[in-house]
Amino acid sequence: MTRSERLAVALQERSADVFITGSRPNQLYFLPHPEPSSVISRANCRAIVFGGDVPVVFPGVWISNACRDLLTDCRVVENALGDPPPEAQLLSYVQGAGWKKIVVDQQGLADSLRGRIGSTEVLVEDIGAQLRRTKDAADLEIGRAHV
Repeated sequence: MTRSERLAVALQERSADVFITGSRPNQLYFLPHPEPSSVISRANCRAIVFGGDVPVVFPGVWISNACRDLLTDCRVVENALGDPPPEAQLLSYVQGAGWKKIVVDQQGLADSLRGRIGSTEVLVEDIGAQLRRTKDAADLEIGRAHV
């Protein structure tokens, strides 16, 4: 089972529509890119929304162009100088999505959304860390290949 399939199962178990992560380890773990740390090279990505058709990335100004150019399997909400900050872009995106329940991995992220996204329920649970700590056969094979 792939990482995205495992995440889909975890979301289904929680009756949630998407997982929004502000945590760099979670972002790197789920990002569909062969070398995700080469794109998200520092903690300058406000959030990535996983669970829809493709991941939606909300980068800071400093990595926006790299994300746009290199994350070809994602939707990147570009952030140039003068644009609203990624926090505002994320809020606008979530407000328009019509989700019933979302899972976020950070309390601060939940606090920035709650009360501003209508009736959407916000659950704070780091399911990314749980999935990273639970290895399946594919993860074990990747680990063996790097030994």
